[in-house]
Amino acid sequence: MQQRAPKDFKIFLQETYGQNLIHPLAGVIFAISLIWTFCAPRRYLLWPIIIIACFISPAQRFAVFGLDFHFLRAISLLMVIRILIYRDLRDVRIGKADLAVIGLVTTVILATLLRGGINPALTLSGKMMEPFCLYFAGRALVRNLDDVRGLLLGVSIIAIPVAIAFTVEQYTRYNFFAIFGGIPEMTAMRDGKLRSQGSFVHPITAGVFWASFAPLFMAQIMSKKNDLSYLMIGWIGFITAVICALMTNSSTSIAGLLIGIAGWCFFKFRRHLRTFFWITLAVMLILHVASTNGLHHVIFTKISFVSGSTGYHRYRLFDGFFDNFTKWFVMGTNNRMFNRSFIDVTNQYITTGLNGGLIALILQISVIVMAFKAIGRALKTSVQRHDTLLIFGLGVGFLTAVISFTATGSHGEGNIPLFLFAGIMISLGDPGIGLKSLKAAEKNKAAMNEEGGLNSNSGKSPFTGRERG
Repeated sequence: MQQRAPKDFKIFLQETYGQNLIHPLAGVIFAISLIWTFCAPRRYLLWPIIIIACFISPAQRFAVFGLDFHFLRAISLLMVIRILIYRDLRDVRIGKADLAVIGLVTTVILATLLRGGINPALTLSGKMMEPFCLYFAGRALVRNLDDVRGLLLGVSIIAIPVAIAFTVEQYTRYNFFAIFGGIPEMTAMRDGKLRSQGSFVHPITAGVFWASFAPLFMAQIMSKKNDLSYLMIGWIGFITAVICALMTNSSTSIAGLLIGIAGWCFFKFRRHLRTFFWITLAVMLILHVASTNGLHHVIFTKISFVSGSTGYHRYRLFDGFFDNFTKWFVMGTNNRMFNRSFIDVTNQYITTGLNGGLIALILQISVIVMAFKAIGRALKTSVQRHDTLLIFGLGVGFLTAVISFTATGSHGEGNIPLFLFAGIMISLGDPGIGLKSLKAAEKNKAAMNEEGGLNSNSGKSPFTGRERG
């Protein structure tokens, strides 16, 4: 049996639209994040996004001319303004993935405008601002793997107090972050298990967020670099991410962790990932045809890691979405009650289709495909083991998020592992940015090897420096 919070987050927002809600502590954190955004070195510029996501609930927001800017939306927009002021996009050549993101946002907004008018379009414009800004923040601010390592340093530090807060929730059932509003003070319970939430909009969102970062920290652990700080960041980040994901007591979060582990099992076969992808796709298609109710019925109703899971609800979402294709494929639909499960649409891709139609759904899938292709190019170019591991870990983390969002929506903080990661991956696979950096590292390594070879065959003793003989 699931005990819900006395006031749902969506209801809370509906009651407080257009109001300024700024707690003094949240205001201080936001002010520090704002200063950091415009003054910090590029390597650490993404920290404010993680800080706001992990410490401030989405209820904290500014209202400007009737438009709501919750803190994560505001800091993401300010990050893009900073990028434009400092011309961080000057080396970025707009590519297909960038156009696909712009097209996705534009399609969803225009479809909503044509269906529902100006007010629903304005509301959705605010929601689409986060994925748009987060994508281009990752695209512009991450130029090489050192920038990714700088992000992971910040995440590992931030994860420590978050893990402590999640643990306190488990033992006291008190959520400290409730002081910021919009989330329950008493932690929600399902079948006798508390679901730690922290400042996140939902426990599942929190679990997916941390499960997506876990594979990146695994990359640092597996690198075997003779650098204690590097290993400490990896171990601290991985342990705290796993703790946070498990304490949400969600099947989606646990599945996300397992997807990350399964993804790492293919590291030795990374040169053949495309072959594995097509084999997997063919097997899934065969199983879908062979199954009485489809493969999605097997996945969502037969596989569960915690009691009280709502897998059947997600199965019915897929069924209603497919069965009513003609009602939404042109430009989405406002009449979404295809069955009772559509009271709560817990699937990011179904939400995209309902909001923007088939074109929007294709564009979102295209961004995902191009992100994986970009990380594949980076993998082929990388020559140093610790770089290869981190690139692969980023791909596995993104895979975790992509699959997990078939069971939840990327609301608020959920946009970070989906769109920020996509922007980072596209940047690392960009020939003029990420690949250029990796090729420079390859040349440096070759030069060092050549220099080492020359020194070892110079005809001088390596001990005295004198001529041999």
